[in-house]
Order: sequence, then C-alpha cells, then structure tokens
Amino acid sequence: MQNRVIAIQSDFGTADGRAAKLIGTIKRTDASLDVCMTENKCPRGNVVIASTLLYSSLPFFPQDTVYVSIVERTDGDNPPCAALTNDGKIILTPDNGTLTVWIHRYGLKALRRLNAEICPKGLNPYAYFAALLAGGNVDYESLGEVYPVSEANTFAMYPPEVASGTVKCGIFSVLENFGNLNLTVSFEEFEQSGIRAGERVHVTIERNGTYLFEDTIPYDRSFGFAELGAPILFNGSTGYLGLGMNQASFANAYLKDRFDSPGAIAEYRVTIRAQAHPS
Repeated sequence: MQNRVIAIQSDFGTADGRAAKLIGTIKRTDASLDVCMTENKCPRGNVVIASTLLYSSLPFFPQDTVYVSIVERTDGDNPPCAALTNDGKIILTPDNGTLTVWIHRYGLKALRRLNAEICPKGLNPYAYFAALLAGGNVDYESLGEVYPVSEANTFAMYPPEVASGTVKCGIFSVLENFGNLNLTVSFEEFEQSGIRAGERVHVTIERNGTYLFEDTIPYDRSFGFAELGAPILFNGSTGYLGLGMNQASFANAYLKDRFDSPGAIAEYRVTIRAQAHPS
C-alpha cells in the first residue's frame, strides 16, 4: 500500500526549530514518509485563520492525506482530536474551532478524541500519530474514543439568509495579505438569490448596530474586475463570496476594529441587495 501524504500547518513560525521538529518526529518514525509543510506562519492562536487555511488547502491534496493543524487557542481549551472527512482524509488538530469551516462546508464522517498520552515523551503527538497513520502502522479507529461531530467546538459562522434579490450573511475570515473578506455564503447559496455576475449590488456592513460600509458596487468573478482601488463583491477562491478592493485592503479601510475582542469577526452582518435595472 502506498504511504499517505502528510501535510502540516502551524503557528510555530520559522524563527526557531519547532516547525522542523515536526518533520524530524515524522522522519524519525518513518524516514520514507512524504511531508509537505503548507504553512507555519498562521497568526498565533488564531483558529479562525487556521480553519480558513485548512479549508482552502486540504481539498487539493490526494485522498488518504493526513493533515496536521497545530494552532492552539490562548484563551480556551485545545483538546486533541482526529477528524475523518467524507472523502477519506484524516485531520489531526486541536478541537478548538479549527474544524469550523470544514464542517460548515463539507461536514465530517467521524470525530475521535486523540489519545495523545500514549505518544513517546518529547515527541509532538500530532506529528507522531500522523507518521503512524501515513505509514499504515495504526488505523483511524484505534486513535481514540469516538464522539458526535455535533459536539465539535466551532466558532460562530452567521448562517446566510437567501431570498430573491437579497442575501444576508456574516464574515468568517479576512485574508490579511490582500485585505479581502470571506463571507459566510457560498457560491451555490448566493446563486439562489438570482443575482448574477456583471450586475451591481447594494452592500451594507454593520456591527452591533453601527454601519461601517454602505455602497453600490459591482458583483463579478474576481476582484480584478473592479477599477483600481474600488470595492467589489466577487467569487472568492474559497468557494464563498468575497468582498474586497482591487489592489487595496478592504479590511483596513472598513474593518479596523476586527481584532479588538475574541470572536469579533462573528459580530459583523452583511446585507446584499440587487439593484433594480433601469426601465
């Protein structure tokens, strides 16, 4: 049987050897295993971004991939778990919200409590069990006690409300490198509104009763269809709607307070309305 691929993301950074130790643990267990480091610079403890990174990258890996995500909250518990996806991949991660976007979008087949206590002293348990799984030395069912997916720890993702010509939704993450927002409505859900690419829409963003953005903007296939520096609603690379600006940061312009409290991102509400065509 061909070994599984191991993919790893963390908030360890690259200034010291912590990320390298993950590879060392895997290679020490089985030197033949294929390890891919997808991201080690996730903001410390930011499970919202970790959840987005997981969702954005794992679908492109082959079936049977073992995906390790080590981003631990600084303001809560981080119980280790092992999640089995519906297409046969295994995610080893703290059950601290990291699985939120994956569950929201795809669901999970099963969830188990990872028995980290049996990991040899000095080794990272996520890397250690990833190596055992990828090498075929243990199976998913042996990792720990099963528990309902409905009991997974998740952060708030304001569910979309879709009607003809109107969509209400929330924000689940910010792509900090570009300043674009990921909204909580998927392409498929948004299409049910009847709004189509090339049309203009009226968009408002409010937080706790205060309006932060209100404008009529284009909706199109990517933010590149907007004029330089102009806002646009677009089909994001995550499979969800995006809100951004062409070569400028929408988040820095309109959501400067997005990190002022834990879970602040879930407090924003976005309303999108189709503009009536001129008669």
